[in-house]
Amino acid sequence: MWGEKNIQPINFLDARIPHKGLAAVKDAKGWFFIDRSGKQVGRGRYLEVEPHYNGQARVKLRSGEWAIIDENGKVLQNLGQSLEASKNDLVTLSQSYWPSIALRKIIDTDLLSSLETTPTTSIDPKLKEILLNVGMDLGLCAKESGAENLQLTLKGRLLAGAAADVDMTRDKVKYWLQDRYFKAWLSDASSEAAHPDTFRDISTDKDSVALSQTVLKSYAQDWKGIADFLPIKKTLLQLSSLAPPLVVVDIAGGTGSLLCDVASSLPADSNISLTCLERPEVVAFAKIGNVPSSPVINFSIGDIFKGPLPRADLYLLSRVLHDWDDFRAEQILRRIHKYSKAGATLSVIDRCATSENMHSLLSLHMYQLQKAFERTSSQWLTLFKKTEWIVVDRSTFHEHEIFILEKTNDGRDASTR
Repeated sequence: MWGEKNIQPINFLDARIPHKGLAAVKDAKGWFFIDRSGKQVGRGRYLEVEPHYNGQARVKLRSGEWAIIDENGKVLQNLGQSLEASKNDLVTLSQSYWPSIALRKIIDTDLLSSLETTPTTSIDPKLKEILLNVGMDLGLCAKESGAENLQLTLKGRLLAGAAADVDMTRDKVKYWLQDRYFKAWLSDASSEAAHPDTFRDISTDKDSVALSQTVLKSYAQDWKGIADFLPIKKTLLQLSSLAPPLVVVDIAGGTGSLLCDVASSLPADSNISLTCLERPEVVAFAKIGNVPSSPVINFSIGDIFKGPLPRADLYLLSRVLHDWDDFRAEQILRRIHKYSKAGATLSVIDRCATSENMHSLLSLHMYQLQKAFERTSSQWLTLFKKTEWIVVDRSTFHEHEIFILEKTNDGRDASTR
């Protein structure tokens, strides 16, 4: 039976009727198959799928080719792609920026809000007519049968400010449609400054800082339950009642969401000190009511590239290193090594590019922005070795890798430890 008790708690964007004990479902990465327990069957993601029948299914690969696969995801026969389909795919790709730019224009003109309230901005009547047609094509508004006026759909309400979680959805859309991103994508990354720093560039623009931190905080749900994967509870159990507090510092930790999740998982009387180190403008933003409710978190102003760093027993780097190229990622790791206590531990939480998911578009976005990229497992290990950190444990959490590192401090190469 396909019942709620049998299905793992996974958020699907779409799903097909189960057939022969398997169901096709879709997440943000594409289509795949699950069994009755909700466990993925096979591997990878597909652009399109058909039901499994007698152990085989027809799927559309990332390349655009159709293929026959078995239940393990092995390609039994590649059916290829027609010439006309290939031509159509290329032309469609070349126009794929149209919806994004149109969405930006709809937001800038406040067009959707004008459907329910008095417009706050004037707009050319013909442009308004065209944009409303685009809004209907994008599923943002619709005209019900017999109705005279357009009505907002759920997606339109999210974007216009008329739904419960509008702040996060609208802010996320505005965040990814910023001018600075368009300019970065259209620039020649090789001709930019040697080491661009987008965080420094927006530091004096309060609106940009607020938007960035608000959106980054919205992604903090990724860390729910992560405390059980970090060496915190185990270390606390080993401390005597007379021992000094376990000092944990989250470097470039934004508004402290990760530390708040850690704090919420521990007893109130835990012998621990939690500090979030951030740039001054981020700390200022956090202290004006934008901090998750946790009185035990301290905020400290600092710079990951200059000046001293707090001494700690455990450092956290969550989705920080992937923002930087190898040169600056090495700088960060070496500086933590330099300022940390003897025997200190560092937890690096970040994505790991694999053959099945290279995060290629995200890497391109980051590279155009500041020459950063998503690293493979071997690239991560090389980075740690070069900066005298050794991996003592490793686990996977919500599609992120957690590397538990210890510092080398006796002059030997990390590869000999």
